[in-house]
Amino acid sequence: MLATAQHLQRRAGLGTRLAPHEQGMLITYVYPGSTADTLQLQAGDVIRQINGQEIVSVKDIVEATANVATGGALKVQVEREGKSMLLSGPLMAFPREQLPGVEIIYDEVPYKGGYLRAIVSRPEGPGPFPAVYYLQGFGCSSVDYWANPQNPLRRLVDDFARAGFAVFRIEKPGVGDSQTEIQCAEMGYEEELNAFRAGARHLRTYPFIDGENLFYFGHSLGGISAPIVALEYPPTGIAVYGTVVKPWFEYLLDIYRKQNAVHTDYQVVDSLTRLATPILYQYLIENKHPRLLKDLPAFQRVLLYQEEGERVLGMHYTYNQEINQQKLYEAWKRLDVYTLAMFGEADLQAIDAEGAQTIVDIVNHYHPGKGEYAFFPQTDHGLVLSGSQAAYWEMQQKGTYPQFSATHYNPEVGKRIVNWMREIINEQ
Repeated sequence: MLATAQHLQRRAGLGTRLAPHEQGMLITYVYPGSTADTLQLQAGDVIRQINGQEIVSVKDIVEATANVATGGALKVQVEREGKSMLLSGPLMAFPREQLPGVEIIYDEVPYKGGYLRAIVSRPEGPGPFPAVYYLQGFGCSSVDYWANPQNPLRRLVDDFARAGFAVFRIEKPGVGDSQTEIQCAEMGYEEELNAFRAGARHLRTYPFIDGENLFYFGHSLGGISAPIVALEYPPTGIAVYGTVVKPWFEYLLDIYRKQNAVHTDYQVVDSLTRLATPILYQYLIENKHPRLLKDLPAFQRVLLYQEEGERVLGMHYTYNQEINQQKLYEAWKRLDVYTLAMFGEADLQAIDAEGAQTIVDIVNHYHPGKGEYAFFPQTDHGLVLSGSQAAYWEMQQKGTYPQFSATHYNPEVGKRIVNWMREIINEQ
């Protein structure tokens, strides 16, 4: 058994789902084994104070618990069925993922004076095991799915592990348990690639990993990251789902021209795309600071610019610019690895099959026979059987998608990837 990480501590917190309430924050769900569970908090409780601090938002809860060390005293004042209650107990570390028949290892990867959290799913047996490196997509969401074992991406990871593949994930800088000077939303895309490269190096150090049968799986933007990281740390094969190969500038234009057409009047789509084009061109092609574009019509609607943190679309403004600078056609040309590119019919984020099909065309042009395309009916960006792009959009607007996604995962995606990997392993 691999020793657990010594430097990174497990995050601590309440362990609840919350919703706004006029008197504080309403608990809608309590995770088993969490601090809230130990304190006997219940769904329906309204949190009023934590250690004397007034609670009116999720941010207040994060700040109140951040000031308490793991194991430290926590006093939570709640209102339950019209009565005020004070519940006390220790602030506990979040639970860890568990999967019968699979060891879930919480490891760490040294990175620029700090550490990134790595999570490894190791099947039973002595090994060595073929392995999958999971590269996540856009944004700063955690890949530690302890709180939601029904998350479709967690279920995909579990499917790989049950099939006998070790699975490696790494948190981005500042995300989850990771302790780094730089934070995810403050960095550019090149920094993210460097973190993924650090993961690729670390993955090869595990004695139970079969380095001759190592695969990358890139989801969404991870499908852009995968071939770039692979240039330096080549795997046996790369599988990508819901990704693109065209420049980021062109993809963002497609969001306005094509994606919006699923749920917006065509004339409005055309007008907005015309407004977005010069903004995106100056931002992504001319690499201008977004602050210089503020006077352009629809500037805020297009870039969602936040002055604090200099963020565009939720990330540091250089992030999108650096994605646009990646030469993906060249990367796929230079790589000589087996490739499986996939698209789901209901994938509104990827928009259409062009990205996956083009990747396969590039691979087979330069490396005949190494590229395969797979299409999944009714399947959306999150591997959920939503039916169509329009149905997916409607569920997102109604707020019903999270509950729906927990029970409509499409296992055929995982089966297709596993069969593809096994075929390659058997041919070698």
